[in-house]
Amino acid sequence: RNLNTALIADAAINGKHETMYSALKAAEGAGYIVERINASAKGNEILWDSENDVFCYLNDGNIVYIPSSVEEDKQIKNSADYYKLWKIYDSVPTEQTYSIYLAGTAVTGAVEAKVGIDVGNNTGIPTITYNSDSEQDVVIRTNGGTLIINATNSNSEQVHYGTLSSAEIKTGTSCFYTHGTIGTMDLKAGKAIADKGGYVGLIKAAEGTQVVEQNGGVFVIPSNATTAEIPESVVTQLSGYSVSEDTIVADATREANSFYGIGSLEQLKAFRDGWNNGTITITKVKLTADFDLSENNWYPIGTWEYPWFGIFDGNGHTINGLTANSTDADHKGLYANGDSVGLGETYGFFGIVGNGDASISNVSFTNVSINIYDGKDVGAVIGYVPSLAKFKAANASGSDKFISTDKWTDDSGVGSHNVTISGVMVSGSVKGASHIGGLVGKVYTSGTLKIENSINRAEVSGTGSNTAGFAGYINGPSATTFISCANYGAISNSAAGSVAGIATYASGATIFESCKNEGTLSSASGYVGGIIACMQETNDTLTFEDCENAGNISTTGIAAGIYAGNYGAAAFKGKIVFKGVLKNSGELACDSTKSGDVIGQFSEKGFNSLNALSDITRIDTSELNEKITLSFANKVNRGNDNYTISLNIENN
Repeated sequence: RNLNTALIADAAINGKHETMYSALKAAEGAGYIVERINASAKGNEILWDSENDVFCYLNDGNIVYIPSSVEEDKQIKNSADYYKLWKIYDSVPTEQTYSIYLAGTAVTGAVEAKVGIDVGNNTGIPTITYNSDSEQDVVIRTNGGTLIINATNSNSEQVHYGTLSSAEIKTGTSCFYTHGTIGTMDLKAGKAIADKGGYVGLIKAAEGTQVVEQNGGVFVIPSNATTAEIPESVVTQLSGYSVSEDTIVADATREANSFYGIGSLEQLKAFRDGWNNGTITITKVKLTADFDLSENNWYPIGTWEYPWFGIFDGNGHTINGLTANSTDADHKGLYANGDSVGLGETYGFFGIVGNGDASISNVSFTNVSINIYDGKDVGAVIGYVPSLAKFKAANASGSDKFISTDKWTDDSGVGSHNVTISGVMVSGSVKGASHIGGLVGKVYTSGTLKIENSINRAEVSGTGSNTAGFAGYINGPSATTFISCANYGAISNSAAGSVAGIATYASGATIFESCKNEGTLSSASGYVGGIIACMQETNDTLTFEDCENAGNISTTGIAAGIYAGNYGAAAFKGKIVFKGVLKNSGELACDSTKSGDVIGQFSEKGFNSLNALSDITRIDTSELNEKITLSFANKVNRGNDNYTISLNIENN
């Protein structure tokens, strides 16, 4: 009777007790420790009736209520309803009739339950699996770990309290509720609702399905279902695995074709923070909403210790107001350190990318505002993609001492990954010192880089070396490809740094296909190219196909509408291939003796002393039998010297 008086008094202040843990705490507050009372009792065990929120007791197999505590017709007497009664156990019983409250703190290991379960103060339980086809609404309270729900009865519900690192939910047409906190949820089938303060970090679903929120719940539904169809879809035993059928495909197939949906700023931050501290290793993410990051500086995803890799699908959504400002020496070091300690800061939505292939697609970054004091390797999308050599131990010496850990020292895969960016748009402003790009700061990976179907509208400016609309500096990839990329932003460098509409510097087999620049390009004295400024000193092939520049270019140095070229010891020694139409309609204000509409200057070690080349028009040889005429609008000369062009036509 005194225990129930304590419950009534506490409920009047805090509301009905939803878990046995809260009921026991209320009794403890009144001076009654039920676990101890049970241990000393003979023949009687105290139970908690969760439906009526009262204590009763078990006497020789009979349920006994204190007189007047509960009306007789509301008392739990039917054995089918015994799961509504909670009993204190020292360990998980084999026979489970009553819902389980685990006493003490010593219970460890995985737990299987077919009734409700409350772990009490136990924190050593890694996994709880609930399997039931019964028509029952159960409560499950956790202290971390993983919860697996397999509930097939359409008239049952599961209500979760407490914390979980992850949950795997399969409820069919029934519903899972959480009033607690769950880091990641794999919603395999059915509906999940987070309410009454409940929170789910990331929600996973199969490809071919979509995560949709309605009436406070989350459904996994076929992609071709409309919002209005969701309730009907759920009634027909909707499966998160299959679009066309209600059958479940093999787990391995589903796992290979699944993603985690991010639909709120809290979820996005949770993903970032979890990745950066190593607690989240999800490698396939899909946005399910637009985001606004303009209120505070955004800390990047990916650090030296945990470089980001994986698949990031923007799903057609917009990230607005990506903001980062460290505009003076007092704010230096807010973000990932750049090439080496003291040489500047790396910044991007993704800071350091490495240790695996990376793909970023179908997302717009609007109203970007990035201004990094002494920024080195800065881009709106990616800051820095290092090579293996750059992942050095924290105790390394010399100028290459990086903020990283020993675990990367012998891992050859950390710097040999492939990076793909597709369907990305950036607008706003990106400012820094060296290696500044509208999309990417610097790429050193020995893998490949591919950027396609993307647009830069951001104003990009640098005060050191290499500034470009897309990629500030590329040196290392075995192959670099830009397809259907367009720059409309003004690109400038106030020093002697190179400037380009697409990429300032590249190496390896490099292709520019259907690329154009319409932005104004300017440098104090560096190389400036409408498409690319310079190439690394390699013997690879550089290919241009259907590229054009319409932006005005200014520098006291060398410039060209397509490729500014190289001069001196670092001359490009490879093969240049022209396809389609290459043209320039922008005005060139530069050193005219070493510049050209299409190509600027090369050294004698490179392109056989070709100095300046004008527009190249497509040559169609399909109907020609004997003769081809190739004309150049500009003279091919250098001072008073004359040069000969050798033209070789191969493969038609």
